[in-house]
This record gives sequence, C-alpha cells and structure tokens, in this order.
Amino acid sequence: MVNIRELENMIERGALLAEHNHPIDLANLFPSLCEPTHPLNLVNAQGHIAEHATDDETLFQQWLGQGLSLEEFERRLTKGALEHTRSNVSQAARLMGLSRAQMMYRVDKVKQ
Repeated sequence: MVNIRELENMIERGALLAEHNHPIDLANLFPSLCEPTHPLNLVNAQGHIAEHATDDETLFQQWLGQGLSLEEFERRLTKGALEHTRSNVSQAARLMGLSRAQMMYRVDKVKQ
C-alpha cells in the first residue's frame, strides 16, 4: 500500500529525473529497476518478460520448478536483499525499488 506522501515523492522524483519535455517513464519513477543486476528485471518496461532473459529465464524456471509460491519468492528475495546489503534496510529498499517503509513491511512479514 502506498500512501499519498510516498506517491507525491515518487512523482516528484520522476519529474526531476525525466528529460525536459519528455514523459515520465518507468526508469524515472524506479531508477534502480534499470540496473541490470536488479532482481526484478524479469519484466521489461512494457510489462513483458524480457527478451534478453537467458539468466532471467533460468531464474524463472527455477522458481516455477521449485513450486515456490509468490509469498515464498518474495520472502527469499527480501532476505537475499538484506543479506546482500548486510542488513542495511535503506540500501536493500533501493536495490528492490521500494521505499524504506515498504521494505520494512516486507522485513516484518519475513520475521513472522
């Protein structure tokens, strides 16, 4: 759930990052998603599975092959981001393209 302040901040950041007289796009709203190492780069800007996804396809196949639920995948992704950032919640949130509050929600969910 995104509150109004988070939405305002996201739009403001997108407007600042967008080129002059160009529309605000996904890369402006979520800059970390453009990093090739971002764990959510299975989907391109149009919402389709990325065509260059040889490694992504492997990850996708592993995920489906293990029979992981979306909740379990999210739990593992959250734990992995925290491990990668040595438990730095703000850095893990940026890595996943989330606000710190959204990341804390997921961290609390993992602890349950």
